[in-house]
Amino acid sequence: MTMPTITNRPVGERRYIVKIQSMGETKQFLPENLETYQAIWSDTQRELRPEIFGDECVGGLRWSTTEIIPMDRVTCARSTRAGGAESNPAAQAITSSVVNGGWDLREVAICVSRDTTDSPFDYVIRDGRSRYLTLAGLELKNVMCEVFDHVNPDINPDYFSFFMNY
Repeated sequence: MTMPTITNRPVGERRYIVKIQSMGETKQFLPENLETYQAIWSDTQRELRPEIFGDECVGGLRWSTTEIIPMDRVTCARSTRAGGAESNPAAQAITSSVVNGGWDLREVAICVSRDTTDSPFDYVIRDGRSRYLTLAGLELKNVMCEVFDHVNPDINPDYFSFFMNY
């Protein structure tokens, strides 16, 4: 498989890393970051992960799109970790990796589902809560997300979180 040519980008691994500490005052993901991510996570790559990107994946969810979403439209309040744990034991290592190394576009973005409740938020995190909290702590204005719809109300979407963390 060959990667699409992306012009005006650094060569090698650097083009896959977004240096959060180098964003300056903008503190946001840019359309070109989304373009690079989408080139990496092409349809061919997504086909290799049907449990995430298939017609109906774990938790009664169906992948819809990839977007850059303002932080204030996303909540992680109802997302629990596998086994019901309130915090991620690897949270400190995740924060250190993002702060010191940057945001790796080769990893699956934060996974959210559209919130259909009367919540003031439009999206609920299903996977990536620690990464989201790291970005929130760094005062980023937006976040890159894989967006899912909850298409099977008979299945609890929290199963997706459990699946992604085991």
